[in-house]
Amino acid sequence: MKNKFQYGQGELFSFFLLLFFTSVILGIYYCFSVFRNMTLKTIKEYQTRIKSEKIISAFEKDFQVMTSSKSDSKVSEQIMYLCEKYSEYNINISDVSSGINLNTLSKKFLSDRKLQELLFNDEESFKKVLQIQEKNKYLESKKLISLYLTDFGKKNITYYGWINNSFTDAHLSKHVKGNSEYVINSQSSLNIYFTDSEIIRYFIAYPEFNIIEPNEKCKKLINEIEINSNIDKEKIKKILGVNENNKILNLLGVKTQFFQILLEIDNAKISLIICALPGNDKEIEKYRIIKREINL
Repeated sequence: MKNKFQYGQGELFSFFLLLFFTSVILGIYYCFSVFRNMTLKTIKEYQTRIKSEKIISAFEKDFQVMTSSKSDSKVSEQIMYLCEKYSEYNINISDVSSGINLNTLSKKFLSDRKLQELLFNDEESFKKVLQIQEKNKYLESKKLISLYLTDFGKKNITYYGWINNSFTDAHLSKHVKGNSEYVINSQSSLNIYFTDSEIIRYFIAYPEFNIIEPNEKCKKLINEIEINSNIDKEKIKKILGVNENNKILNLLGVKTQFFQILLEIDNAKISLIICALPGNDKEIEKYRIIKREINL
């Protein structure tokens, strides 16, 4: 009996010993597999990032073709060229500066009841947004204020744009000076090809610009936008019936200040913000990437 008992104990001990070593081996294999997969993933992500950076660099160079564009429309020759060349990366090019910029637009416009009704849920919402803006110096995200905006406001408030002193409070120009997201100049702030018709209508009807029959002029301009992809400043002047000194021309133009570019490279999603930089002759001298995100 004793020998049988001892023999049984030996078998049980051997079983647990085998189980232990098997568990150790499986554990080592699992750790090795995890480490191997993580290493391969890291290598793949590194390779994708290197590839992405090369494509981003090439794209910034190619984007300089936009300096030859007299007007930036959704079907302009230059944009179509870029879309075709980078089509394999599921490219999307959009304007992110043609709207109402709460950071730069003068309070005299933002305090106007008609504009408030377009952008904010009510007067209290407008006041709350001003408080948030004051606290944060200048707004950087819609998340801070989306609760107080109408659906129209959520779609048409922008956070990028040049500063035109004709429509910006003086103290604000000093505050943002040196920030790469803002360029102070006298060029038109809005590209009519990417600006909502309600915003165009609002500014054309604004009393300060003294435009005769603003509703009729607005209809003509919006119709021209739909059928003509090569509108220039002279055409805008003719349609609105204004002279060179009318400040409406400092608002309504045909060049985009800031573009957002979306690309998909392998498993990476790329987001770029490209800023147009004017030269001394007031024409666009070059374009520069000021913000990039690579999400792997």
